[in-house]
Amino acid sequence: MFAGLYDLIFAAGITILISWNLVLFMIQFFKECNTGGALERISAFILLLFMYAKQGVLAGFGVVALALSTAVIQENSIGSWIITLVILGFSGLILYHFYPQFVELDEPKKKRK
Repeated sequence: MFAGLYDLIFAAGITILISWNLVLFMIQFFKECNTGGALERISAFILLLFMYAKQGVLAGFGVVALALSTAVIQENSIGSWIITLVILGFSGLILYHFYPQFVELDEPKKKRK
């Protein structure tokens, strides 16, 4: 019953995650890495790649959990609905906490009064 919905959520979620992560990565790279030598730019590229890859993978777990929650549902079982609600809460928490966001590398210094 929900097999098509599972595939749709998984495909759309991963596609959106990868494209959004790539956009943020490119913005950050061109904003932060426009000065310095070749070695400095390569190390910044690798740092940003790992940073955004970590965010993407962890948010991907939330997408997979969200897609799996649709596969667990059975019409006449209360237990499966409880499991589904737990998985939905878990996936929502992971997506909220780890969804790729723009990371400011240079934090402004706070003035002490």
